[in-house]
Amino acid sequence: MRTGGLGLMPPPPKPARTRQRRNKTTTAATLEAPPVTRPELPTRLSMKRCAAEVDRKSGCPLVADAHDLDHFAKYMVEPHAFVATNIGWHELTLAWWTAIWRSPMVEEWVDADNSGLIALAFLWDEFYRSGDPRLHAEARLATREFGLSPLSRRSLQWEIKRVEGDSPVKPPAVQKPPTRPRKARLRVLTA
Repeated sequence: MRTGGLGLMPPPPKPARTRQRRNKTTTAATLEAPPVTRPELPTRLSMKRCAAEVDRKSGCPLVADAHDLDHFAKYMVEPHAFVATNIGWHELTLAWWTAIWRSPMVEEWVDADNSGLIALAFLWDEFYRSGDPRLHAEARLATREFGLSPLSRRSLQWEIKRVEGDSPVKPPAVQKPPTRPRKARLRVLTA
């Protein structure tokens, strides 16, 4: 059927029950979980240096993968088992750990997230110790998984409602610009 010589009319829309796209998420679910429990950071052990006494004359620190007979013979070190050293956590890692557990994102986490958060703490700790930009990139990407960056919260559609009076940073007081005295108008006098 033609209308005024302009072309064919568009076909009528399909009935709603026969349309395939309905913009519904088939995996959407609401799960119930108890509040997450904050784990303590595990003991941080060095896997690079051996705590065992080493012959200081050879000047060779033993590393984890060098505990074999060839290494011992080369550096005149008595064979022994690898003993890791407790190196503790970097102070910035401890501050980060405290900050994330005070954040409102904790409400969204479950106990199954704790192992990922601890792995992320190891990444941040290694970055703080080495300054390696590759470690920073990896830690930054892993941070997104837990809603710990503004961009990830936006993509997860999480909103943070600011509570008045709880802000540790006070907004600066609005100051009026200083007033200047009015300048007298100069007039041109003709003589």
